[in-house]
Amino acid sequence: MTSITILPLQTEVSSRGHTPSVPRRLIHRPRAWGLIQMTLMACLIVLVWPVQLGGKSTLTVVAGNSMEPTYLLGDAVITWKEAPHIGDVVLFRLPEGEFGAGKLVIHRLIGGDGSGWITQGDNRSGPDTWTISDDDILGVAKFQVPHSGRLLELVKSWLFIAALAVLAVATIVWPDKDERSHSAALSREIR
Repeated sequence: MTSITILPLQTEVSSRGHTPSVPRRLIHRPRAWGLIQMTLMACLIVLVWPVQLGGKSTLTVVAGNSMEPTYLLGDAVITWKEAPHIGDVVLFRLPEGEFGAGKLVIHRLIGGDGSGWITQGDNRSGPDTWTISDDDILGVAKFQVPHSGRLLELVKSWLFIAALAVLAVATIVWPDKDERSHSAALSREIR
């Protein structure tokens, strides 16, 4: 008959005489790469957190030619929620009662004020037929990434953000080389 001896896991005892329940490296020295990933993830979330969910920005992919040559089909435009001024390119939702109500449009403000803005696409000969208010405006265009609409649409997806979060957490929690070699030594002792 063969007997198997199970050795208790070795634990570190602190100077105060108690055994920590969380691995020491998670408390004292998180991995630098994990911290960098978490920081980048937080920045990415803040950058693309949409106005519709209480954020300050909106990522929009240009789907037409009304803003050429400023924005081309497939360009990604990041807008920031702030007070608009005449001359700004803004992202807005078509007001109720207009054809296509609720649709997002990105055009330039050419006149008016907060109670009634007049818009026009840079590739159009005349102003738009609708008038929008400050409530309709989701943000002022701040940044353009040419021809990157599909890639940035992926970044906006909740699935991508969740995958990045899982990757960042796994990088921090994954055992480091010393812990793996210690586990391997224990398993050899058990055999």
